[in-house]
Amino acid sequence: LPQGLVASATALPDPAGPVFASISAGKPIRVLVVPVRQSGQDVTYLLVGRDSSDERERIFASIRAYAMIAAATLAVAALVGGLVAGRLLLPLRRLREASAFVSHDDLTRRVDVGHSIDDVTDLARTFNTMLERLDRGSLEQHQFMDDAGHELRTPLTILRGHLELMSVHDAAEVAETRDLLLEEVDRMQRLVADLLLLAKARQPDFVQTEPVRVADFTHHVMDKIRVLGDRRWQLDEAADAVVVADPQRLTQALVQLAANAVKYTDPSSVIALGTKIEPAAAGGNRWTAQDTLALWMRDSGLGVALEDQHRIFERFGRAGTGRGAEGSGLGLAIAGAIAQAHGGRISVQSSYGHGSTFSIRIPVATPGGGPR
Repeated sequence: LPQGLVASATALPDPAGPVFASISAGKPIRVLVVPVRQSGQDVTYLLVGRDSSDERERIFASIRAYAMIAAATLAVAALVGGLVAGRLLLPLRRLREASAFVSHDDLTRRVDVGHSIDDVTDLARTFNTMLERLDRGSLEQHQFMDDAGHELRTPLTILRGHLELMSVHDAAEVAETRDLLLEEVDRMQRLVADLLLLAKARQPDFVQTEPVRVADFTHHVMDKIRVLGDRRWQLDEAADAVVVADPQRLTQALVQLAANAVKYTDPSSVIALGTKIEPAAAGGNRWTAQDTLALWMRDSGLGVALEDQHRIFERFGRAGTGRGAEGSGLGLAIAGAIAQAHGGRISVQSSYGHGSTFSIRIPVATPGGGPR
């Protein structure tokens, strides 16, 4: 027996029934004490013991292993959590940096959002969209101010010069100067109205769409443009269709094209209006993948040289050869803006000296809301 086992067992309190106990006899021992009672005799105790040192060592080893595993798991979880949190919060940090960088003078900074799909990245994308709108609005504002300042400077100079030179004692000169100044004021009013129209062209409510019967619309426009000048007016074609568009804006664009044609033609020239539905081409690009409504203004006038055909659609753009008619240089830009507001485009087919055909093409949507 281990040394001290009997003494340690004797020191246990007398149990009333079987009990487990731990004693130490040089090593830990787990014992079961069972009282055995016989009539007329003293109580005898049955002691059964087992060395528990190996079991304790295994338990302590398991605890140490579990503690090490838990610590390693916690460290890995912290590392992974930090990486994930950093990845999730990266757009927010970039958002903060971009917000600190952006000013009213520079709206070009954007947040790099990558290809993640989560709420924080969506917030960064929304922030970029907001900056793009602000940047576009700022550019349009600056362009409007530059255009207005550039184009109004000349008539204002003319007004000031004639007022300074006018003799108030000469009634004839006063009347002549008055007529000239009123003409310049009218020109400035038209210019400002055109500039404001172009500034509004990118706003969502610029076009107010409704179902339009193209044939009736074409004849209505023809009745309007006939009075613009003594020309040989013709109707090429009128489409028999109903489309969703803004008839007032399209009328405005066609009137601009007709007025432009009148400027560069003589009374013997032909000016023709036409509309038709161009069917979708299978496998085509976005202009041919669905039906389009084509509206055109054709003339047999001076024509546009190839090198000028892009420039004439820009603000204040003018052809460099032979087209020196008076005007603001905004008519074709306005027509192009109306086409773009309908999701379409404007183009010209012309050669210098052989007339021009200006066309507006817009995607066709039926009154039901879908492509035709």
